[in-house]
Amino acid sequence: MSNTKGNFLKSLTHKKVFPLLILLIVEIILFSVWASLKGTTFFAITTLRNILNNMTFAAFLTIGAACLMLAGHMDLSSSTIGAFCGIVTAWSITHNLPWYLAIILAIAFGIGFGAFNAFIITRFRFPSFIATLGMSSVIRGLLYFFSSLGTADGSAQNINFLNDTLYAIGNKKLISEFSICVVIMLVIYIIFAIIVAKTKFGTKVKMLGGNPVAANLAGIKATGIIYLLFIISGGMAGVAGSLFAAKMQQGSLMALSTAQFTGLTGAILGGISFGGGEGGLGGAFVGMLILNTFTIGMSVCGVNSNLATIFNGLLLIVALALDFIRQARKRRV
Repeated sequence: MSNTKGNFLKSLTHKKVFPLLILLIVEIILFSVWASLKGTTFFAITTLRNILNNMTFAAFLTIGAACLMLAGHMDLSSSTIGAFCGIVTAWSITHNLPWYLAIILAIAFGIGFGAFNAFIITRFRFPSFIATLGMSSVIRGLLYFFSSLGTADGSAQNINFLNDTLYAIGNKKLISEFSICVVIMLVIYIIFAIIVAKTKFGTKVKMLGGNPVAANLAGIKATGIIYLLFIISGGMAGVAGSLFAAKMQQGSLMALSTAQFTGLTGAILGGISFGGGEGGLGGAFVGMLILNTFTIGMSVCGVNSNLATIFNGLLLIVALALDFIRQARKRRV
């Protein structure tokens, strides 16, 4: 029994996620002490609720971003796709579509944009960074055009709506302090984490990112996997956008504007290599917990929240630098 525990602890300490767990624990302790000195409480179930609420929509984008990064690709259009899908959700409700059709339509648009991204990248051999950056601009234009239809002065506007079912999905508590939206995020995230870590598909994705030549020799069809990954990214953006609209009862032009940055930072901080082939969704989730714990901790302690944005940016730079150093060492071996 003692040998089993010893082996488990030894295995845990050698995992890339272990230093992140230590950092998260230190972060919780520091904010708990700081909050106590300020006469308030940080270590509480309500704080965990706020952290999970704060990261819910970014977590959906992280699923797509992490899977693509493992394959050596990137999607810089996901937050814009999510905003567009939120507008589609709101527009559908204001035009008397049932709530479930509104969500299905929004996710379908997300999947369509994802498939088109994959088409551009596989057909014309564009780098995914450039292709999706361009598509982000195109989708942003479509977003403003679509939201301007029917307005008195032809200007793009947020679309407000009222729907009891969608409001409940976005805000109603299902388990203790946690909303339906948070529970949906956790369930979907766990499913994809298992797929990436435990299935042949996840292995193929990592092989494609780690060594494309070896993956090709092994008979892995890169085009099909790239299509599927971008479809997943677009679909997750559609889910995030529709749930954000459900929560806010509004299709917002600026929805999810910072979620993509948070998702990418969490993924890289969590050990997913920028060059592909390494990491997993578990580490990305811990990375996001670290970022959002800092944000909520600063708020609880009464510190200017803009400092959290500075911290997130610095953390992304550090994470990228460490990943670059790690990749350089691997090339020298």
